[in-house]
Amino acid sequence: MLTELRIYTTYPGKAMAFAKLYKEEGLPHQLPVGGKLAGFYRAEFGNPNEVVLIWEYESYDDRLRRREDLFKVPEFLAFIEKSAPLLKSEEGRILVSMQ
Repeated sequence: MLTELRIYTTYPGKAMAFAKLYKEEGLPHQLPVGGKLAGFYRAEFGNPNEVVLIWEYESYDDRLRRREDLFKVPEFLAFIEKSAPLLKSEEGRILVSMQ
C-alpha cells in the first residue's frame, strides 16, 4: 500500500472555506477515481491555515493511473480553478511505513 499526505496551506482565514469547497465540489468527483480517502483534517494546534488529506493507493502505479484519470474529469478541473485563489501553497508527500 502507498500512503500520500497532502497539505493545503490557505491564505489566512480561508481554511474553512477551502475545506467546505473541497468537500462539496472536489471530493464528489475525486472519490470515484482518486484512491481511498483515509483522512481529512485540520490541526487543533499549529498552523490554522492548513487542510490535510491522507490518501491510500494500492501502489505507486495505481496512484499515477488514478491521478491521470482524475485530471480528465471536467468538474474536478473546475474545482481546482475555483479553489486556487484560496491557496497559498500545496504540498504532497509519499509516506513510507516504519512498521
